[in-house]
Amino acid sequence: MENAGFFLEQDNQTATFNAKDFSPFKLSAWASLAYFVADLLIYPIDTLATRQRANVEFHTTIKQEYRNVMKSPAGYKGMYKGYSTVFYSSYVPQFAYFYLYESISYKSYQYFKTLKDQNSGMEKLKHVVPFVASTLGEIVALLLYLPIDIIRTRMQIDSPSYQYKNMFDGWRQIIKKEGILRMYKASHIYITVTTLQTALQFQAYEWLRNFFIEKQDKEFETKQYHLSIQNSIFVTLASTGIATFLVNPLDLVLTRFQVTDSSSKKLSGRQIVKDLLKDEGWKGFLKGLNARMIYCCAYGVLWMPIYDYFKGSYGANLDF
Repeated sequence: MENAGFFLEQDNQTATFNAKDFSPFKLSAWASLAYFVADLLIYPIDTLATRQRANVEFHTTIKQEYRNVMKSPAGYKGMYKGYSTVFYSSYVPQFAYFYLYESISYKSYQYFKTLKDQNSGMEKLKHVVPFVASTLGEIVALLLYLPIDIIRTRMQIDSPSYQYKNMFDGWRQIIKKEGILRMYKASHIYITVTTLQTALQFQAYEWLRNFFIEKQDKEFETKQYHLSIQNSIFVTLASTGIATFLVNPLDLVLTRFQVTDSSSKKLSGRQIVKDLLKDEGWKGFLKGLNARMIYCCAYGVLWMPIYDYFKGSYGANLDF
């Protein structure tokens, strides 16, 4: 096979592969670096979104939260509380995610290639490969991320109860006061939130990517492996926006769960939902949506087009 990259190409109704330069390691390294840099740049917006969702007393806007932060003793530095956790909360777990996602997709597409002329019903399952591969990759990635996220979240809200000097000091205080298992007590909620959002995002991304790749094939009359920049940005915004909107209510519950001191109050996701409906009504589930939508979409635009470029060279591609 002559061309670079890995792809599944339809030719006379037969799927063929080209894996000469398939390299999940190279793709993961570059994509994770882009993800890390994006997190560094957009971190203040994430801080505001986190503070919005953690506020159990009032519905606040991004502007109001910004003013609250600037009026606090920390001033503008309050926007960067927990900044020291960024490398560990972005690059490390995302590398694991991208590596597994691309590897699982690659193996799955090879498997479906062998089934194409034998079982058309099974072959149709290739349409949900992104959802399944993303879910499995995210579960592994969050095992690395979850103990860091609790520190990051608590530092961002800048509560007097959680004045951690850094990530390691946060771990020390939590282990001493709440026990080491507190790091994973939100795991059932977190698994649901992160796997659902990432799976929905990448499922929509792969579908839309395939649609625009086919359009580019016809436009340029040759096989395309990379989206144009405008198509890449559109696919990023659409897939990210859909996933963020659908998952925001669960993310709100997770934030409330993370900021609850388990030594003084029983942890219960069900109770958080009951209290939310009782005190804030259904609109409470929309808290932080505006900031999170801006954050996730801006974040996505910074790293997904870079991921898409390297995916065209080193990743798994499928014609649906």
